Amino acid sequence: MSADNRIAFDCLPAGAYSIVHANLTGGRRTLGAARAPLLLVVDDDAGDRELTREALAEISYPGRIEFVNDGLALLEYLDHAVTTGRDGLPDLIMLDLNMPRMDGFSVLVRLKADDRFSAIPVLILSTSRAPGDVAQAYRVGAQSYLAKPSRFSDLVAAMRTAYQYWFATVSLPDGGGAG
Repeated sequence: MSADNRIAFDCLPAGAYSIVHANLTGGRRTLGAARAPLLLVVDDDAGDRELTREALAEISYPGRIEFVNDGLALLEYLDHAVTTGRDGLPDLIMLDLNMPRMDGFSVLVRLKADDRFSAIPVLILSTSRAPGDVAQAYRVGAQSYLAKPSRFSDLVAAMRTAYQYWFATVSLPDGGGAG
């Protein structure tokens, strides 16, 4: 590449990214559109979903948030995203363990066994603090485990920490990660 043409990565808020073409005359042209992170929250409890939404709003989470009610709905959502290619795969899944139809452990096993979804990081967000549940979650493929705090202020702090870690600190894979 000549000195007149350089590729640069512009850092944008919230871990979004854009590839920008720059030249010595100062002209800039965006080659790739900025992309905000997509967070998929899987929880059967409407109250917990609303608290999660409010906590993410409290930290001014700038990305898209999608909610599904259980493990089967998660698998359907992901299959639809792959089939249509319209919404894209999530950059992070926050997964509850205790849900009807398909619990978090079972869905995690299915996700990690499917090459289309195995690279998507999964953070367990559960009321369970049982050491056996924590160990089992990591055994079947969870990347993080967060026990749901009982106070809203602690949930806000946990969402801030999770956001900073997953979207501002680590590198995630393309097509199931931010970048």
